[in-house]
Amino acid sequence: MHATDTTVRFALLMTFILASAPTFADVDINHKEFLLKLAGDWVQRKTDDKDQFVVRSAKNNSQVTVSILMARFPSAKLKEVAQKFLQSRERAEHIDASRKVELVNKRVEPEREMYKVSYSGTDNRGRQFRFVGYVTTVKVLSFYCETLDRDALFGQNAFDEAFKGFKFYVP
Repeated sequence: MHATDTTVRFALLMTFILASAPTFADVDINHKEFLLKLAGDWVQRKTDDKDQFVVRSAKNNSQVTVSILMARFPSAKLKEVAQKFLQSRERAEHIDASRKVELVNKRVEPEREMYKVSYSGTDNRGRQFRFVGYVTTVKVLSFYCETLDRDALFGQNAFDEAFKGFKFYVP
């Protein structure tokens, strides 16, 4: 075997190894209504909904879903809309009767020119989740992080890591 053959074989082997190895690029979603920038092993997944964005982290055993609904609401009705939004989210968490869900820390709070809706919870499938939504005069924005780990601190850290990379435009 010649040195050239060995070099070519080594180059082909390295090309195969590098091509088949998983690659992780930073998540950088730049939507007209929000930004989501995450480093590490977060990977964006494709969805059929143009207003829903899903990213996953194997390290954190977590998935984040950001969704946006454009709609106009009068300022005087924002609190009412936010309360109905929380009720809608609660119903969605309980839609699967085989899934036993416990929700805690449910809140609807004014924040600047909008209302913030939030809760956290666990289910009988070993998941913990945290939700933060914002109701403004022109949109409803949702940030949902679920972690398949019962350790509350681990789940909170996964949420915090993802949420610090989330920014949105008001209104």
